Amino acid sequence: MNSCTLSIKATPKPFAWLKPVLLFLLTGLSACATRSAPVREYEWQFRYHAAQPNLTPPTLFFLVDGLSVSALQTALKANRIPHLQAFFLQNRLQLGRAVFPTLTYPNITSILTTAPVNEHPIIGNKVLSEQNEVINFESIQRRGKLNEWIAPRTVFTRLTRQRRTSVSLDHYFFAGATTRQHDDLQSGVAYVNGDYSYIDSKAIDSLTGIVADVSAELLPSLLFIHLIGVDALSHEKGPDSPEVQAYLAKLDAALTPLFNRLIWLESAGTPFATLLTSDHGFMTADLHADLEGWFRNNGDAAQVEILNQGRLASLYFPQHWSAKDRTAVLKSLALQPAVSMTLERSGNQILLHSPRLNATLQYHTANCGTAAYEISFKREVGLRREASGTSQVRFCPDEWDRRQKDFARELPPYFVSLLGSYFYSVKRPQAIVLAADRTTFGGARGDHGGITLEEQLVPVLHRNIRLQSEGPIPTWQLLRILKL
Repeated sequence: MNSCTLSIKATPKPFAWLKPVLLFLLTGLSACATRSAPVREYEWQFRYHAAQPNLTPPTLFFLVDGLSVSALQTALKANRIPHLQAFFLQNRLQLGRAVFPTLTYPNITSILTTAPVNEHPIIGNKVLSEQNEVINFESIQRRGKLNEWIAPRTVFTRLTRQRRTSVSLDHYFFAGATTRQHDDLQSGVAYVNGDYSYIDSKAIDSLTGIVADVSAELLPSLLFIHLIGVDALSHEKGPDSPEVQAYLAKLDAALTPLFNRLIWLESAGTPFATLLTSDHGFMTADLHADLEGWFRNNGDAAQVEILNQGRLASLYFPQHWSAKDRTAVLKSLALQPAVSMTLERSGNQILLHSPRLNATLQYHTANCGTAAYEISFKREVGLRREASGTSQVRFCPDEWDRRQKDFARELPPYFVSLLGSYFYSVKRPQAIVLAADRTTFGGARGDHGGITLEEQLVPVLHRNIRLQSEGPIPTWQLLRILKL
């Protein structure tokens, strides 16, 4: 096909980015929620549901949205987060890794359902329904749909079935929780004004109230808290910006009373199993590529439905298109400098197109423990020319994690298993396009969604927990390891 060039420009400075999450708080019912309100509600819910007293140490799970490994390491080196360091880092810093795509909604869903992305329906921040309707989970109108879809699978629901209790201090993910964070006017105003510390501090204050004021035998089995400020500033200013570092220092100060209370309870015989991690890493985005413009200016390609999700986009082709036509568009797009690669699911195969590598990943039915398939990998070098050579190997996904460097060194680590899981989902798109390094299809100064190690890897901090792993721990396994 005839192809125009994918337009690239520098990301605007400063970037007036505002993620549409939490704007619904402007219409919240309560303008003056107090620290005692979640405590009273939780105790009432505990008695109303005749829950069983908690006989095991409560689990406290901090989800610091968008906290990259590099941002945390920079803060530790500069001694900006001394209280967090003292509380968690008696042992070495461990690493976790996100599911693909490295987006908020698939990853928090995987964490809270203890399932890889192919075992739940939230495969992106945006998905296309069976009725060809775009569902954007970042919109308040879709919060109900999000929780409806995940409710049967969440750890909150599992605990409720066991007559155990849980708390979700999160405005979006709460399906099945005994008590959740409620909406309020001031938090909505604070988000619009960029005062993310108000929102996070309010959640921390609610958590401190539950920890301090609920008696030990009534404490929930799981307390989940989602802190959003690091992610918002990493998008707006960049993940390695001074603003993110300053925010981490603020967060450390806000957490200090809670840490002190947890240490006191521990000494009094009520230890908490405490985890802190993130849903994804980040990449600084110096360049913005106009993906939609490329499709508009390429004839029939304008018919393709594009769900732009930052550093990747999901593609849905018209039903009357042949596989040959679809592949022609994807190969042409893969040649653009702003694109890392394109991938498509065709039958039981995943076809990878890039200037450096043309390859086929194929599913084979097998009993692999954590997966019901093996994946074979066949390489063909070169997209513009005839293949100069091929090779094929076949492993279970977990084995690919250990051996990919021996057989597919040119691909990012964990690529085969992550893409295998993603394209095995019944909700998968027909194809995806991944942005080149330091490039976004959106407009943020920092972005994620791709498959680089910067976007995959996240810190995992813990106290009163033993985590043993030869490499980065898949974050969807964390609550499973704790038997929740």
